[in-house]
Amino acid sequence: MKHAPLSFSLAVLAAAALAGCATSGPVADQSLQNAHAAFQAAQSDPQVRQHAPSELAQASGALTRADQMQKEGRGDDLISHQSYLATQAANTARELGLARANQAELANADAQRNKILLEARTREAEKARHEADLARAQADSVRAAQAQAAQAQSAQAAQNRDADIAKLQAELESVKAQRTSRGWVVTLPTNVLFDTADSTLKPGSQQTLNEIARVMREHRDATVTVEGYTDNQGSFNYNRMLSEQRAMAVKQALVQSGVDASRITARGYGEGYPVASNTNAEGRQLNRRVQIVVAPPSERSSATGGSVRPSGAPPR
Repeated sequence: MKHAPLSFSLAVLAAAALAGCATSGPVADQSLQNAHAAFQAAQSDPQVRQHAPSELAQASGALTRADQMQKEGRGDDLISHQSYLATQAANTARELGLARANQAELANADAQRNKILLEARTREAEKARHEADLARAQADSVRAAQAQAAQAQSAQAAQNRDADIAKLQAELESVKAQRTSRGWVVTLPTNVLFDTADSTLKPGSQQTLNEIARVMREHRDATVTVEGYTDNQGSFNYNRMLSEQRAMAVKQALVQSGVDASRITARGYGEGYPVASNTNAEGRQLNRRVQIVVAPPSERSSATGGSVRPSGAPPR
């Protein structure tokens, strides 16, 4: 029997060894198949490709190493372990892809909700500004209308006041009233109203006072100041007292004729503020007088407290 050459025997043994290394057991094959299935599932998932690309790349590297081990005929334990690592990496990539997709969806939902809330707040702010602008415009319109109404009322009141003053002046002409800075002044000699050294009104004086009272009743906003004066005959105190008594008598007559007493002021100035010389009888007669000053509301301050006065009238 012939023996084969040594070189041929070594070649056969090497080929058998290589053939044995390229073959793995059923357990390792199944593990590698599972790894390929897991990676394929991960790779086909768009969530994994979008949200876990680095983890998918790690799974691909682990699977490539498992395939390389099989080609190199590594032991089943090594191939199974590497296939397990590749499977775990693929599953981890899928789990992370899903979790990150959910997180992105939640973040997008939050962003969308915040956008909706911001848009709602913006609309509310715009509505509030619009309502405020409308309210201001309405308020301005009301104020303008009120100002116009006030101006119209003021103008009407001025017209009415002017008409009342004109009417008052016309009515006082019947008692020979004179227009002064203090109002209309009716001057009555005391010999028409009183007897000498007396403060009781004569019966004949009532007609003139009744006419003044009638005018005062029609013009309830006007006021009256009754001023009594004497000449310089007699003592100063006596003349002051007599002038006051005569002024009060005229006031009482007007009150009895229906004029409110609160509208009438009575003053006595005695021999003060003469309008003529007291050196002769004619001048003394002019100085013995009662002046009734009728002042409408617009001129009341002049009649009661003004600084400007006509000649012969007392200062206020």
